Amino acid sequence: MSDFSITALLIMALFLILASGVWIGLTLSGVAWIGLQMFSSRPAGDAMAVTIWGSSSSWTLPALPRFICMGGLPCPPPPRPDLFPRPPPAAPPLPRFLPPLAGLGGDPLR
Repeated sequence: MSDFSITALLIMALFLILASGVWIGLTLSGVAWIGLQMFSSRPAGDAMAVTIWGSSSSWTLPALPRFICMGGLPCPPPPRPDLFPRPPPAAPPLPRFLPPLAGLGGDPLR
């Protein structure tokens, strides 16, 4: 089988799995497994398990979210004025004072 036909087959498998609704990371792992099973003599399970474990057990991966959060802490952006929209005019106004019926089990907003 030529390199072009292998590439075309794997790209078609990629789009087929993505179109079926599978997550992107799982799709890429599946296409890699298909490629290893069909076009390599190395056992796909062992090769992928060692590679995935080696890349996910590094110390830089757990530290990444902390650095992303710390980048936003020193200067947080101000809230946008349209973040909390006003209620539409057709909505009934909320009471400004809730009577003590809420403590007795009644519903003051009804």
